[in-house]
Amino acid sequence: MRPILPTVVLLILTLGAARQSGAVSCASRQVSARTGHSLAYDASTHRVLMFGGASSDTTDPLPTSLWSWDGQHWTCLAPDGPAGRRDAFLGYDTARHRLVLFGGRVIESGRRMRFLRDTWEWNGKQWARVDTAGPAPRIHGAIAYDAARRAIVIHGGGGSDSILADTWQWDGSAWRAIPLRAPAGAIGDALVPTSRSVAFLIATRDSSPDCPSEFRGSLFESRNDSLVPLAASAPGPCLSPISPAAAAPDGFLLYTGWNKDEPALSWTWSAGAWHRATSAPPRRRGTAMAYDEHRRRVILFGGDDDSGLLGDTWEWNGREWARITTS
Repeated sequence: MRPILPTVVLLILTLGAARQSGAVSCASRQVSARTGHSLAYDASTHRVLMFGGASSDTTDPLPTSLWSWDGQHWTCLAPDGPAGRRDAFLGYDTARHRLVLFGGRVIESGRRMRFLRDTWEWNGKQWARVDTAGPAPRIHGAIAYDAARRAIVIHGGGGSDSILADTWQWDGSAWRAIPLRAPAGAIGDALVPTSRSVAFLIATRDSSPDCPSEFRGSLFESRNDSLVPLAASAPGPCLSPISPAAAAPDGFLLYTGWNKDEPALSWTWSAGAWHRATSAPPRRRGTAMAYDEHRRRVILFGGDDDSGLLGDTWEWNGREWARITTS
């Protein structure tokens, strides 16, 4: 798993601070810089939604507010929601028109991490806690809507003492384990919806000299209860696990922003092959991406680097990245 935030950030993430209201960040009408947040595309409103993360606002370090991106502005939709958290799973259930939030973690006094396993849904007007006994508590996993199962699917992630390789689906009433597992020794990096089901981006170990991150991306598609490799003309990009990926106008987009000894890079996958893009947002970790299907743009927001937390917004139009100036 990627390194924990620098001490200066951890010191503000106390239990008492985590209970503060998200109304603080809503009142400012300005989304705060953050890392470990989650993004998902709401198909009913054609907006990318953002929840959680560790914020640069010391009065609101674990925001409970829900934000919406329309291509020009971030707007606060609700000041108070589930308990603030970072590294959670966030996906949109297209069949039931619900935003689904699962898991994540809080950092309590003494830098003690508490992993979560609660499930919440946003119906466009309000949040509701709908489950507390689903998959084991976890962070940093993959989530997407699976059209074949008509359900939200999550895969893997980090437990309190191990890396997980299990897969679960949520149909709106209960979680159910499904027999899809990453290959031995691999780490589930991302789930990306396809027209038929969902694709798994798996980080497989690679100790070759040209791969200092020691993992390489491989794509598989879920077909019934099996993972089928997607054909590629060359090995996938090297990546640090938990590199964000998303659907894109012509396939998939991967951002490798924290590989060892490398600049930030972006990669596209289309027509059975990986291609290195000509541009990428600057190096960072703890960032998130989501694909705006209506505008045909991939949105990336925030993260952190060696200088601290970031609050910039970037969009990929299918050819290049552009930083969006927000007011």
